[in-house]
Order: sequence, then C-alpha cells, then structure tokens
Amino acid sequence: MNRFFADEKINDSFFITDKEQINHVKKVMRLTVGELVEIVYSEKEYICKIIDINERVEVEIVEEVDILRESPLTITLFQGLPKADKMELIIQKTTELGIGRIVPVNSSRAIMKVKKDSKIDRWEKIAFAASKQSKRNRVPVIEKPIDVEKLLEKYVDKLDVLFIPYENNDEKGLISILDEFKEKKNIGIFIGPEGGIDDSDLKCLESDKTRIISLGNRILRTETAAIMSVGSIQFYLGDLGD
Repeated sequence: MNRFFADEKINDSFFITDKEQINHVKKVMRLTVGELVEIVYSEKEYICKIIDINERVEVEIVEEVDILRESPLTITLFQGLPKADKMELIIQKTTELGIGRIVPVNSSRAIMKVKKDSKIDRWEKIAFAASKQSKRNRVPVIEKPIDVEKLLEKYVDKLDVLFIPYENNDEKGLISILDEFKEKKNIGIFIGPEGGIDDSDLKCLESDKTRIISLGNRILRTETAAIMSVGSIQFYLGDLGD
C-alpha cells in the first residue's frame, strides 16, 4: 500500500499539499478516488481512502494503525563530509535503520564543502523518500553542516554519550562498551570522512561524554562505518534485538 505524509488535518480528513507527493499520487502511482493509502500525520499512522484528487489530495480516515515503527533511541550521526554520492548513501541507509538526526561535519580531513542550501534540500528529499520506503512515522532531521570545533558546544547537552570509532584505538570495541549505556537513549556517533579522523578533531571532541572505540581490526570506508555503527547500536540498545 502506498504511503504518504499528510500536511493538514481537518476533522476526519487529511490533506496532502506537497507538490511532489501530489505528483506521485497522480502521475507516478496513478491512484484514483476510492483507493486505500497509508497516511502518516504527527507521527501516527492511518489507513485512509482517497476522496478527492485535485490541487491537493484529500483522504478520509478508515482506521488508525497501532504499530510502533520508531526506535526507542534517538541516534544522532555526526558525519565528516565525504564525497556527495557517499553522503547520499549514508543518509538513505541510516534513515532506513531509524536514525533521528544527521549532522554533516566540516572536519580537518573532510573532502567536500557544502556551500549551497540546494545540497541540504537534496539530502532532505533523500531522507523523506527513505522514511516512506521503510514505513517510518518520522523523517530524520538533516542539519546544516557544522565545524568540528563547534560540535560539542551545540550538541553535547543533548547527548548521553558520543561514540567515536577511531582506527588507531584498539582498547574497546563498540559492542563491549555498549553494556555501559543500556539505559541511555540519546546516542551520538562521530564518523570521520574518507581521510579519517585527525588528532586535532579528537582534541575538539574531548568530553566526559566522549568514548573512543574500535570497530574491529579492519579499516572501513566512511559509509560502511556509519551504517555499521548505527545498525549495531540499534541491534544492541534499540528495537532490533527482541
């Protein structure tokens, strides 16, 4: 069943006003009045019947769906800016896994610099599409890029812990250290770009909430490290391990 995010609610009807979603209804899926769709509004899910397709799409509630789609964790991925296509992959896959927020980071060895809001718009569309595809009830927040020097100042109070996978650390692996944080719900992960994490980056990220960890004896690409880290935390602390 096709899934859409509603923009407005009046009584027992939802309205889709976003032009791209309307185009998807009309021209991509060629849906018609009377067909059933899944609608998400205010992070709740409904089965609805289409009752009008015009300048906006109106649907009527048939039933509310009682399924817990979202993770009990709020995971924030701080991603050292890689090449554009890798960033898009990271956003798509971590959204499917249940990420709450993605913060692009201008770190010392970051290859790409984001200078246009159009890049952020593109990333937001990827997150939106991935949320629909994975049947999430929430679209992760894609923040504007931040310099690594300002990361803790802005975000440390919102985190219970910040994990930093670092290839030169071989003391504690991610899974072994997660036992310490079974009751924590606000998890941050800092992943370096293609060039890795510089010592100056680690200096900027020193905090009593920071934990430098290992992801094993192999060197992972930045996109692999991001996806693996989010997936591992979801498995161990989230909703993949029941």
